[in-house]
Amino acid sequence: MEQCARAVNHLHCIPRPHGPVLHRDIKPLNFLLDRHGTVKIGDFGLSKVRLSSRVMSTARGVGGSVRWMAPELFEGSSHASTASDIYALGMVLYEIVTTQIPWPNDRDPAIIAMIIRGKRPPLPEGEDDADDIPADLRSLIQSCWHEEASERPNALQVIATLKKIRTHVQATQQTLPSPISAFTPTAPVTPHPTLEVNVANAETVQSQSSSSRSSGNTDPSQPPPVQSASILTSSSSMQTVVHPTHIPLKHAPTSPQQQQQQEQAEQQQQQQRCQLAYLHQWSCKGKRGKPETPSGIAISPEHQLIFITDYYKHRVNVHTLDGTFVRRWGTKGAMSWSKWRRANGELRNPTGIAIKNETAFIVDSGNHRIQLLTLDGEFIRAFGKKGKSQGEFNDPFGIAVTDSSIYVTDRENNRVQVFDWNGKFIRQWGTFGNKASQFHFPYGICAADGHVYVCDTMNHRIQVFDEEGRFIHMWGKYGDKGGEFNGPIGIHVSGGRVFVADLDNYRVQVFASNRCFLTMVGTKEDEEGDGAGAGMFNRVWAVDVLDYRLYVADSSNKHIQVFEIDVEP
Repeated sequence: MEQCARAVNHLHCIPRPHGPVLHRDIKPLNFLLDRHGTVKIGDFGLSKVRLSSRVMSTARGVGGSVRWMAPELFEGSSHASTASDIYALGMVLYEIVTTQIPWPNDRDPAIIAMIIRGKRPPLPEGEDDADDIPADLRSLIQSCWHEEASERPNALQVIATLKKIRTHVQATQQTLPSPISAFTPTAPVTPHPTLEVNVANAETVQSQSSSSRSSGNTDPSQPPPVQSASILTSSSSMQTVVHPTHIPLKHAPTSPQQQQQQEQAEQQQQQQRCQLAYLHQWSCKGKRGKPETPSGIAISPEHQLIFITDYYKHRVNVHTLDGTFVRRWGTKGAMSWSKWRRANGELRNPTGIAIKNETAFIVDSGNHRIQLLTLDGEFIRAFGKKGKSQGEFNDPFGIAVTDSSIYVTDRENNRVQVFDWNGKFIRQWGTFGNKASQFHFPYGICAADGHVYVCDTMNHRIQVFDEEGRFIHMWGKYGDKGGEFNGPIGIHVSGGRVFVADLDNYRVQVFASNRCFLTMVGTKEDEEGDGAGAGMFNRVWAVDVLDYRLYVADSSNKHIQVFEIDVEP
């Protein structure tokens, strides 16, 4: 069910000029399964591409299959919309849970009359009914069926509800012991299918649809081997998504050694189910509409706001998560006697930013200090100055904050310094070099789950430490393959996944917590060569994650791109 919703969402989220795409004939026959169990959507014979008020269509008339058509489509003055696709998706969910088509014993004229009168197929109910469905799922299907198109959920809301239902069902199943589990041999785990939709090749997909219907390492300094990957490219102006190829498990284990190998393979599969889907992007423009240069981003989950440091305009812009400008604060200090003034609250080339406990922690890089401000820009405190001693900085860049400590990458001094929230120096680690615990220009930093992740940028690798600065492991080398880097500059850890901004490879890479490469998104190979298209980058500096969404700051194209993260825990 969730994959079907993701397919519909992918069509609806395709940006102009290629979308959004209205399928207009959503029904079970048009959802196809490949040999890996991956859902694909096909039959675009009635699809529409909506361009502002103009609509491009592949067929004339209302079209569609009446059992899955929304009531407004039977009115002469109404047009197909994303909401009518959602209505049809609700019918598909109904068929999945009931295993029967809507109104199986009625002909089309009678079905049309019932739909117009507001009738819907009956859903199983009753505590004693073995076919009863969860209340949340029942409510979701009924909301998709709503008479008013404006009251129906969008595809993202459907996905979120289905995720919640699936998580609840999985948790319930884990708490119920199976009386036969002790006597059942371990079987290969079938990977949860991932979504692949290729709108640009709609004719190929449709052809496949028609034919389907007719034919029925132990060294801590080295990362684990990179798995083979398959690539899905929807068009030259759309995103490129790379995800690992599933590992085939063909035979049940016949010995303890084989069983152990199979368990390791299953665990690896489980860790590697991750995919990024482009949603939208928005330009970083301030109050007067002038383009900004995002150098760092941090999200406040409590306020649903994103804070963006502007490197060349020396300030912080605040936007909603959909890109609406809210406010900005900060200004560049004036020149005085050939020196920059360092007044409280003034910034010079700010880079990293972190948000915690209603406080913004900002790397005031050009002033070689850290500033703490309220989320409205009011000054709290600052610490640091230019130098090489403890508590001093030379072009600091990244910042990470925990409940008790502030971690700062001191770029030109090739070290990480740690402070308490009052700015008191605690410890430091790192020197110049290419060995473990040595750096060549450390940039991005992230603290998560008791670990500190550092972008060792000019060594083209990621180093991981505990909170005391003790080295744990590292991975990466110079290159452009999956798991290789060309200037890793930004990093964020969320949900056991490590997201890395790979600057001069124009992409974001994703890794499991065990350093296994999972997926990547991004390229600069568009017609103009500026990486300005959807899912493309020019100079990606920073990343952040909230609610299964990845936010990427592209400083050269001066915009934020948003991707949905499809991760199975």
